[in-house]
Amino acid sequence: MAAVILPRSLAALVPGVEHRTTASGATVGEIIATLDARWPGLADRLCDAGPSIRQHINIFVDGERTSSLGAPVAPDATVHVIPAIAGGSEATATQRDVVTWDDLDGLVASLAAQVAGEYDAMLAITRGGMVPAGMLAYRLGIRDILVAAVAYYDEHGTPGPAPTFLQFPADPLLRGRRILLVDEVWDSGTTIHAVSERVRQAGGIPTTAVLHYKPARSVVPGVPDHFAAATDAWVVYPFKAGR
Repeated sequence: MAAVILPRSLAALVPGVEHRTTASGATVGEIIATLDARWPGLADRLCDAGPSIRQHINIFVDGERTSSLGAPVAPDATVHVIPAIAGGSEATATQRDVVTWDDLDGLVASLAAQVAGEYDAMLAITRGGMVPAGMLAYRLGIRDILVAAVAYYDEHGTPGPAPTFLQFPADPLLRGRRILLVDEVWDSGTTIHAVSERVRQAGGIPTTAVLHYKPARSVVPGVPDHFAAATDAWVVYPFKAGR
């Protein structure tokens, strides 16, 4: 069955809806029908009378946006349902998700519940991943924390040609070890994907965990192993001084 991630806002509209679930179906429409049978009224929130996907709803199958209920869904696919932000579905500087410290604690708690398991070390990606990594390490009881200093975006949020590694753990610290990679956001995914590849090249076993995942903006293969929330917005974290 396909993995399905639904917006948390649906819980207030359709009783019992779960944020993460699974559903059977060969198309997006069949997946929605399966979910509607489980939680009556859900389909009306996602589809109009056409039926077609409502304009304010974005659906991604393995990171690819689709507007068709007939879009195929493989049995091992991941389907994300994300409400469009007012003013359009694409993120701009004016479409912001402002995260408070209390929000941040909730996101980290959600992530901790997902990633709970056995890891030999945590690898925090600078700079955005350092605060979430510290908070997550306390919740998971991880004390061996490594740091990957990587520069990809400038101070204005403009990406460079490729991630630049300023500092990275030596291979013996990674070889044969289960490494939990932590960053604040999977935007294009370029940075954390590059870090994952370097961990693999060193003989480590990486698991990726981020606070926010932006499926519409990802340009790399795959999706995060774990994420607390999906969004298309520009996320403003309390530890970034309003940026």
